[in-house]
Amino acid sequence: MKVILDAGHGGFDEGVVFENRIEKDDNLDLTLAVGKLLEDKGVEVAYTRSNDVYATPLGKAYIANELGGDLLVSFHRNYGIDPTVYSGAESFIYKKGTISEQVAEKINSNLEKVGFKNLGVVTTKNPAILRSSTMPAIMLEVGSINNVEDNRLFDQKFDQIADAIAAGIYEGTTGNEWTSTLETEPKIEELHSSAINDKYLVQFSLFQEFENAEQFVNKIGEMGYPLRVVEKGVVYAVQLADIKSLSEAQDFESELKLLGYDTLLMPDLED
Repeated sequence: MKVILDAGHGGFDEGVVFENRIEKDDNLDLTLAVGKLLEDKGVEVAYTRSNDVYATPLGKAYIANELGGDLLVSFHRNYGIDPTVYSGAESFIYKKGTISEQVAEKINSNLEKVGFKNLGVVTTKNPAILRSSTMPAIMLEVGSINNVEDNRLFDQKFDQIADAIAAGIYEGTTGNEWTSTLETEPKIEELHSSAINDKYLVQFSLFQEFENAEQFVNKIGEMGYPLRVVEKGVVYAVQLADIKSLSEAQDFESELKLLGYDTLLMPDLED
């Protein structure tokens, strides 16, 4: 099995730029991280670029074809017109019924477990790297680069994201089970022991402006949840706070997930 990995854009083609964030850099960082994980599992990996150089999308396809492989995966970040609404992971393939479809579905499912919305697998004939590849190919969009929550996931769970993608590629192409070397999430018992006075919170939305967070709280305040806005570095988090038991917090978290929110359950450490 040989996998070709493509870090989208490069050189003077920066991709989407949002504030100080440049898509080409996110793409390359993630591509190299996924490649290293696959190589550690014995998969042969080749790259269309491993540094900051430019080639057209068609040129990238030709490079991949010259390298020869069983699967091509091109890494990108998405961009939403409304950054507070558009978010999630999405995969594009050229044709259904191929290995690219089953790998894309596995990757999307894995990224959903990390915390991204699963926007599905889309068939398209437009991107040149998909259209011109002689091997099954996937163009992967790992979150929206102008969405605060997606960027938080990308930065804080970078290792888990790389592991999720590598696992999808490995299991989808080899049929073998992926064994992660990452530390597992804290168990419920560990979470419970770290809470002060058995109080918990569920964080479920981030905003760049305090006013927007406050308006959001006022809008959903009728739901009857005890809400608060907390400053978290350069963003403001909306939290469902002061929950008296872990089971109640888990129930609230389930409700919020059903409403489409990405959630984070943690001990409430505020006095």
